[in-house]
Amino acid sequence: MLSKGQRKIRTKNFPDRRDLIQFAVNKYYADSIPAFRAEPLMCSHNDAVSQIIFQLNKINRPDGNTDNFLSDWKEVAKELNKNKYLGQQITKEENYEDVWEEIKPLIDKKSTEDQKIQIIYNYLCNHLNWNEEYSESSDETLNDAFKKKTANSGELNMMMLVCLKELDIKSYPMLISTRSNGKPFTANPMINQFSNLVCYIDRGEKSILADVGSNLRPLGMPRVESLNEQGWILDVLKPRWVPIVAPTSSKLIITNIKLDAEGTLKGAINGTYRSYSGVNERQKDAEDKDKIKKELAIIYPDIKFDSVVRSNFKNIDEPYKRNVYCEIPNATITANNIIYLKPTLKTDYDENPFKLPTRSFPIEFEYPIRDQYILNLTLPEGYVVEEKPTSVVFNLLKTGGSLKYVSAVNGNILQLSVKIDINQLVYQPEDYASVKEFFNQVSNKLAEQIVLKKL
Repeated sequence: MLSKGQRKIRTKNFPDRRDLIQFAVNKYYADSIPAFRAEPLMCSHNDAVSQIIFQLNKINRPDGNTDNFLSDWKEVAKELNKNKYLGQQITKEENYEDVWEEIKPLIDKKSTEDQKIQIIYNYLCNHLNWNEEYSESSDETLNDAFKKKTANSGELNMMMLVCLKELDIKSYPMLISTRSNGKPFTANPMINQFSNLVCYIDRGEKSILADVGSNLRPLGMPRVESLNEQGWILDVLKPRWVPIVAPTSSKLIITNIKLDAEGTLKGAINGTYRSYSGVNERQKDAEDKDKIKKELAIIYPDIKFDSVVRSNFKNIDEPYKRNVYCEIPNATITANNIIYLKPTLKTDYDENPFKLPTRSFPIEFEYPIRDQYILNLTLPEGYVVEEKPTSVVFNLLKTGGSLKYVSAVNGNILQLSVKIDINQLVYQPEDYASVKEFFNQVSNKLAEQIVLKKL
């Protein structure tokens, strides 16, 4: 299935002479197939549905001639390098000269290669808009797309490629099957599987994937849709598949808050967001600067906000920071000089996403996750901790992930530290019970209350 606006790479065209072709028809049947049911954290429905895919190998013509179609990846690379809608966009200067003339004056000859790469990426992300269409090619020249200031994913990344080519910085088109399009087939040269093109910058062990299209996403952080196991490098001399390694997303939430005897919390929730977490939080604030207030107000309807302070919103290479200063009345349950309080105010793990009793398809996380929540709670005067959550460690299938929960009391301050890591991205259906139980353990642990007693 093609994504919105997608047009597959065109290759050879042959006249329609069905009267000269002999057909052999094979029929395949299947019965008792259960209905397809979508499940959380699935990459693509195409990977879950049983199907047979055919590819035309060759045509034997009545005159004795044979039209061979692309037979191996080297032939694919040669063919696509000459393709009007892909290779020629990058190799023919008349297709991209306006792009380069606009960016060329921005390049300081004294700049390092890394600085030049960054300049090109920043300019394209800040001056052109992505039309929200994935593609591995272009129906028009890059000059035409550049003039419109809007382009599909392939055109944006080809603009990056041509500028790097002019600077003799080694880079190649990387063709990708997006996550929603399905897993890539690496054994056979199937061109029509590709639905996106990104810019692969060959820096040895520190190669970079540049995926132009957002001024909120740093260089080296592809679109989430591009994170699909492997990409194919269109290098005529050495075409190859390379793994796509997703950067780790992380967040650190430090809550410094004071509780009074009336059950009111007052203090600050300080968030530091890196990688995809930073992109998501910047996007959230770009769409609605009050969204974080609305989210907290759902949980705590009586919440009062003093201020929200943001840092590094435009400096996307640095962690995004958001500090929320607030007061939460009626945050506790009080009875007979006993205060009951849920210590973690809001996390992404308060509810288990896996609710089905069984699972038929793999679980596929988009990228590794490393989240930490820290609480420093100042107790009301005259109160002590009667009960607190115990410190524990839960592991997900040995090395797949972990929860580390530590609680301690120092004087009149209760301290909690919750670390959640997801290291393994793909889990098979037979692992489902373990994954479900892990997230059950996490959500249950985060729901545990502390009990304070008045002296």
